[in-house]
Amino acid sequence: MFKSIEYKLIIYILLLIISVIAASFFFFGKYIVYGCICVLVALFFLYKLYKHYNKFNQNILFLLNALENGDYSFHFSETKLSRREKEMNMMLNRIKDILSKTRNEIIENEKFLSVIVESVSTGIIILDEKNNIVLANKATSDLMGLHVFTHLNQLAVIDESYPDLFRKLDINDRKQIKTANDREEIQISLQASKIKLKKGIIRIITLHNIGNELEAKEIESWIRLIRVMTHEIMNSIAPITSLSEILLFSQKDKNPENISMIEALETINSTARGLISFVESYRKFTGIPKPQMYIFELRPLLDQVVCLASNTIKEKDIDVNITGNDILLHADKEQITQGLVNL
Repeated sequence: MFKSIEYKLIIYILLLIISVIAASFFFFGKYIVYGCICVLVALFFLYKLYKHYNKFNQNILFLLNALENGDYSFHFSETKLSRREKEMNMMLNRIKDILSKTRNEIIENEKFLSVIVESVSTGIIILDEKNNIVLANKATSDLMGLHVFTHLNQLAVIDESYPDLFRKLDINDRKQIKTANDREEIQISLQASKIKLKKGIIRIITLHNIGNELEAKEIESWIRLIRVMTHEIMNSIAPITSLSEILLFSQKDKNPENISMIEALETINSTARGLISFVESYRKFTGIPKPQMYIFELRPLLDQVVCLASNTIKEKDIDVNITGNDILLHADKEQITQGLVNL
């Protein structure tokens, strides 16, 4: 009963009042010794009252200090206490549990994001306000050809201008750099972004390998150029072929004895035809052939495929059973056969 906060406060206040009244009574009665004793008793109860009041402030202060230092191992007692003290400690323990759970969730999210950052093929560099590297993922080290990348000055091994380039890279800037490894030269596109956090401004630099994109665009440009060139060659050679044939026939009819002229025209004609044949062959090689569609039975096609792939079937010990005879397809039989065999 007397462990309750309210009862303790009431008792201490009553005893303090009684002590003050007794001290006043003794001082007025000129009993100085007893008055001093009552003053000391009053001071003692005043101290107990202050200590009792300050006890809960100390618990809260201890909680805040422990959380600030990252210590979540403490636990306030919830037994052998008054009801109010027990409720207070339960509330403090609950606050600690909530904050501990939130902290664990944040740690899990950081690990999850760290795995994602390490898994992507895009290089990511995070710099603080003093251009110190906070984080650099594995893709960055692979793209820059560095086994360990912890400081921008390491980029001077690749090019002396790269450290200053990375330091001065701003949000609206888009730069391209080149790095080389044992196999090839890599084209890298740089792009920066900023974010303001409580600890300061963080700058994020992303590195993209654009070599494949440039190669694809280059190949596409070459294909377009060659198509234009083949078209122009065909337009230029066709009249030469036609005119050489006309002149060849006219020379044979009018002057069959002019052998040198006939041979020259035959040479021109054969050369032009060879060039046309070459251009047509290139068109067939680079273009997608038009499928030859017709209706045929599926069973003979499957038998043919099994026959062509019989060695592979025997090596891999595969059992093949074909059933059904009335299935018809409308497709290019040769292309289907070639595709199935390649599989």
